[in-house]
Amino acid sequence: MPKQTKDQKRKAKLEKRRKAGERQLQQQTEMLIRMLTELCAPLLPEYTDDSKGPDLAGRAILYRLGQIAWDMEISQDLSFNDYAGKLGSLDDASREMIQKDVARLRERKRLLFPKTTLGIQNVSVVLRNGVPMLKLSPQVFAHVSMEPTPEICLADEFMAELEKSASQEEAEAMRKYHKADYRYLGVRMPVIAKAAKEFAASHSEADILALCDGLWTLQCHEAYVAVGKLLEQKTVKDMDAVWKRLDRYKENFQAWAMADSLIHAAARVLKERPGYLNVMEKEWLIHRNMWVRRACLTFTLHRLKEGGNPLPSMDWAEKLVKEQEWFIQKAVAWHVRELSKQFPVAAKKFIEKFRGDMKPFALREAGKYL
Repeated sequence: MPKQTKDQKRKAKLEKRRKAGERQLQQQTEMLIRMLTELCAPLLPEYTDDSKGPDLAGRAILYRLGQIAWDMEISQDLSFNDYAGKLGSLDDASREMIQKDVARLRERKRLLFPKTTLGIQNVSVVLRNGVPMLKLSPQVFAHVSMEPTPEICLADEFMAELEKSASQEEAEAMRKYHKADYRYLGVRMPVIAKAAKEFAASHSEADILALCDGLWTLQCHEAYVAVGKLLEQKTVKDMDAVWKRLDRYKENFQAWAMADSLIHAAARVLKERPGYLNVMEKEWLIHRNMWVRRACLTFTLHRLKEGGNPLPSMDWAEKLVKEQEWFIQKAVAWHVRELSKQFPVAAKKFIEKFRGDMKPFALREAGKYL
């Protein structure tokens, strides 16, 4: 093979750099598309009507609002008025509604993606093979500080300790078992519980809550488990602050283990603040995210196990039993099974009433003790 000249080496180096830049841009674009899609997901039913086919215009409006909220949260130096002109003429009612939705999206940006400081531009929606596809381009805000928040600093330090006990073999086993698309370190539960207990023993309640907020953004199985263990600690006494987090964290539920990591923390809150059951009935029970609806049952199962009032969760089970999703059916069956220990007649009536709606496995589980 002939030796390259200096000119050929220079061109090869430039070509390598160009391809690396293209790969980075593609990765950043794909990442931002996933993030903006998740950011706007709760508002999608409010802005789209797909009864006559994919509503591209509604999606374009919503994703444009998502971009505005995203960039406002990153830049911190522009108001809604600075962006509103780009939305066209708006009457007062529309302007107020949109401003509220932008505020909701900014809150989700803070919760879901606090570390991401890459901006978004050129948002559009196209139809590809009959499926709406979001398109966008990254943009960099030169003045934006890259300094991590205190919450992220705490989370990074906590996770660095956990990573000392990581196991690739365990991580692969967890990934196959949980089937959720986030990171796994392969750290066992007792190690996480011990780390949470030690942190709580040496830090204030404010630090514990800040750590929880940081951990919840990391898209990592062990981080979610740690949040649950931290919120169970006796050092955490402000149940209203815990509920505020549960209510925010639910917007990111994407797997059973992620949601179930908060079951014991939810039980603590609902024992001391049963009024939050009303919030669950009004907002959680009709949530578009199946994992949030399921949490209405899993987060209240303790009430049946402890022989408490079966209402309102059994009423919720009646509303959810018609859903054929396996995890919903399983949660309903758990409720009926626990009900049968204290109120066997009521459990039998439930099974007979909804036999046609329950899957065979759910019927077997529900009638286990009958």
